[in-house]
Amino acid sequence: ALPDKVDPGVLGLENAQELYLFHGTSLAGARCIAKDDFSTEFSSEAGMFGPGLYFAESAMKSDEYCQEEGGDLCTILVCRVCLGDHHHFADEVAEWRKILKDVGELGRHSVLGDREAAK
Repeated sequence: ALPDKVDPGVLGLENAQELYLFHGTSLAGARCIAKDDFSTEFSSEAGMFGPGLYFAESAMKSDEYCQEEGGDLCTILVCRVCLGDHHHFADEVAEWRKILKDVGELGRHSVLGDREAAK
């Protein structure tokens, strides 16, 4: 069984900002993730925030990144994600290199893109 919370000391953080989030992928992708964990090696620069690992609060958003595997079945992972000290981003349009520069200068661990606030 998994512990209820990640020990923040493992990350060197007082508050790990732990959330359950969704990740849409293919069945083959899910199998690779289950076997070898997530890897930024497979990320592209096509995402709104540049290269990295993407998770969503909404299963419907993650469904956009699923690949049908025959019939109407798609693969979505429910993941326990530690955001750490995150950069809350609510602008509708942004250039990801600027966002990553800001994140680096602020010493943040992740970006939380708030699409609802951007509307």
